Amino acid sequence: VRADAHEKFPGIVHATSASGATFFVEPRAVIPMGNRLKVLEAEVEREEIAVYTRLSSLLADALPNGRSRSAATRSMNAGNSAAVSVSIVGWFGRLRPL
Repeated sequence: VRADAHEKFPGIVHATSASGATFFVEPRAVIPMGNRLKVLEAEVEREEIAVYTRLSSLLADALPNGRSRSAATRSMNAGNSAAVSVSIVGWFGRLRPL
């Protein structure tokens, strides 16, 4: 929205352009949807952590040694599934979906 017209457009101003000529406004009508999205994203993150934690537990018995097991557990608990996948490729010589 042009800076000189933003008061005619009800909503939340989230940012402005580098020149200050444009305001980025979230319309008032969609604010509840944005709030709901944030709540759902938090729920997804909590579920991902629960899955990573459970998977870490299941992998602990299958990994070849304590050092590898510890590294995988740290990566998995940090939500770094890519690092764990790379480690699994190294241990087992192939990539399988987690």
